Amino acid sequence: MAYLFRYDHLHSLDRLDNRLSDSSLTDISSSSSESEQEEKGVSSLTQEEIINARKAKKKRRRNKNWSEKRNAKCKQAAAMFLTNLPPNCGSVISDVKVVSKRDLFPDITAETKQAKIERKLARKRFKKAGGPLPPKKKISDRLPTPEEIATASSIVEDPTKFRLYDHGHVCIFDKQLTTEKEKQIVADITFTDLKTISNQKRDDLNFLVAFLEKSKKFVNSIGSKSRSCGGYMWAIGWRKSMTKFEIIGRYVNKAAIKKNQEEFNQHVKDSDRASSILWDLFYPIGNRALEANQQFMAEHNLPSLSDPELPSETSKGHDKFFSTNLTFTSDGFFNHPHKDKKDDKRLPFAFFLSLPTFKSKGRLAFESDGYDVTGGQFVFPECGFGIDFKPDTMVQMIFAQRLYTHGTLKPTENGKFTKLGMSLQISEKTTNMLDRILAEEFVTKPEMHVGDVPHIMNQVQK
Repeated sequence: MAYLFRYDHLHSLDRLDNRLSDSSLTDISSSSSESEQEEKGVSSLTQEEIINARKAKKKRRRNKNWSEKRNAKCKQAAAMFLTNLPPNCGSVISDVKVVSKRDLFPDITAETKQAKIERKLARKRFKKAGGPLPPKKKISDRLPTPEEIATASSIVEDPTKFRLYDHGHVCIFDKQLTTEKEKQIVADITFTDLKTISNQKRDDLNFLVAFLEKSKKFVNSIGSKSRSCGGYMWAIGWRKSMTKFEIIGRYVNKAAIKKNQEEFNQHVKDSDRASSILWDLFYPIGNRALEANQQFMAEHNLPSLSDPELPSETSKGHDKFFSTNLTFTSDGFFNHPHKDKKDDKRLPFAFFLSLPTFKSKGRLAFESDGYDVTGGQFVFPECGFGIDFKPDTMVQMIFAQRLYTHGTLKPTENGKFTKLGMSLQISEKTTNMLDRILAEEFVTKPEMHVGDVPHIMNQVQK
């Protein structure tokens, strides 16, 4: 009862302060009985309690003003960099504090750091005194042990240590403002219940999943330890070439194409529809981000992941493109937390899409089908949040992949189902190589060529 009495007095003081702050004194005198009651309630408070109550009220006002300014900055940043279209559902806006020491695999990080220090010292000794040449092989993080994987999962699944999102729409901002005093978007995440989508959208998603399943036949999986700890990753589209005399080329398995030339030609034709589907999926939630990518690609003459050749004045390209390549993962894929430093720094975001699928049928899988994949959260360790993938749910994310550490934890996949993940981003090396082509650096080097689809088909037909 004492608590209720004290609250009633404080509430009375708030009402009295509001009256005293009004420019019209007649408002107070117009209700003398109410005023007398309030003054009576206030008079029973000590001077210290009155001062504290006024301080509390000022603090509430400051917090309200701060919250309004923060929300305004967040909305401004989202409208400028993500989308100026109206949202399809309610949104959650959250600020996160980036803590660089928040590490899910601290022992691996420490070991890699020590190995790099020792390599640096070895090179200094070699320059000074000679002896054995230090190895040049890139130092990569070792694979996590089962115990380390379990520990990381327990941290992520502990709501007192980590925040996992699994539905609706959420936009995460860095609590620290940029040097321009603007809000920095960490990630914008949209969850869609696949049971509620239209038949047309379901057909499009099944086409996309089948298209990627077929792609595996014509490209090699990426086996880099720095990019994967388990499962499989593939890439389609364009890349800086690693082949002699090739300026730029496509991800391909020429031996497989040679055996299945007609099927590959049809697959190339299907690429345009796949690219259009991806555009239509992301445009409602990130039209400004897509348009920024598209404009950048046009300025640097970058090909779309579906373009068989480099763009030219006579080429018949489509208008729904925003990336030069697409990587996709499945079959228990997980990786080390990392930043994508090799992506072009002039573009702020990468685009991520995840779908529950059958492993080999090339179509969506639902809980009613028996889909039972668990774990495999997409996490931002330093930011303390991540994505929890639920059955029957499509997840789309636009995120600042160069600025914030992110990664995928190990999922549990038993049987015929898998979580399919896709990422679309533009490599800085690819952009730089196309800039050199625009500058006509290779005109005097006839032996240099572009590894486009016509060149590939010419090679496999020999």
